[in-house]
Amino acid sequence: MYGRAGCWGGARLQPIGKLRRGGDPAKGAAVFKSCALCHNIKAGEPNKIGPNLHGLFDRQAGKAPGFGYSPGLAAAKFKWDDAKLDKWLTSPQGFMADATMPFNVANAQDRADAIAYLHQAAEAP
Repeated sequence: MYGRAGCWGGARLQPIGKLRRGGDPAKGAAVFKSCALCHNIKAGEPNKIGPNLHGLFDRQAGKAPGFGYSPGLAAAKFKWDDAKLDKWLTSPQGFMADATMPFNVANAQDRADAIAYLHQAAEAP
């Protein structure tokens, strides 16, 4: 497994609830290390196995330049926000049936921390 974040290992999933307000970006940076295997987050860095996450909260889902999304994400008509990202990180295939991301973050506090980190890192110039 990947520390406190993990792959589909049957881990108990926890709802994020009010934890976002308590998300710790420093702890989220540690959670994101597992994500960084597949995602860059700095402006101008290339896509990896997953899309670059810079500007994640300002763009339409499935629209990172130069990345080949699943048909469902490519056709998505929403922007990422905390609630959608929490559902995605809990279970990508539960959020979108044809999602190809094999990774999830089972622990609600880890998701809240990661989302807090993403707000800082993905929006930084």
